[in-house]
Amino acid sequence: PTKEVLDFCFPELQLSNLHLGVQTGPCEEQLIKLDKLYNDQTYKVGVMYCKAGQQTEEDMYNNEEGGPAFNEFLDLIGQRVRLKGFHKYKAGLCNKNDSTGMYSVYTEHEGREIMFHVSTLLPYTPNNRQQLPRKRY
Repeated sequence: PTKEVLDFCFPELQLSNLHLGVQTGPCEEQLIKLDKLYNDQTYKVGVMYCKAGQQTEEDMYNNEEGGPAFNEFLDLIGQRVRLKGFHKYKAGLCNKNDSTGMYSVYTEHEGREIMFHVSTLLPYTPNNRQQLPRKRY
């Protein structure tokens, strides 16, 4: 399985140029331990609201709020959480001073934490057509 793990992790690597320093189980066991060490249980997912007729990312980033169906969708995928004081997985959102918005959508599923970065819940900057602060998240 060592070559299979290396091929999966580093597909660009020329495996024919590599030779195992140890031909027994400990090398493979160490690779498996390393893989488990970096197996993240947290996920950040971006969600954008697209109104009827909108075709560009710029249009979507300029939506200040979502429609009823979009809000129902958000309620379906997670729960709205107040970011200030939130102590679970934040996915880069600020929990100190509302600089990345007051609320976001969060859920836990099968031991994994998911924070949804929802474009309409991120701070809106008037007179900034590109909404660069929103794109950052």
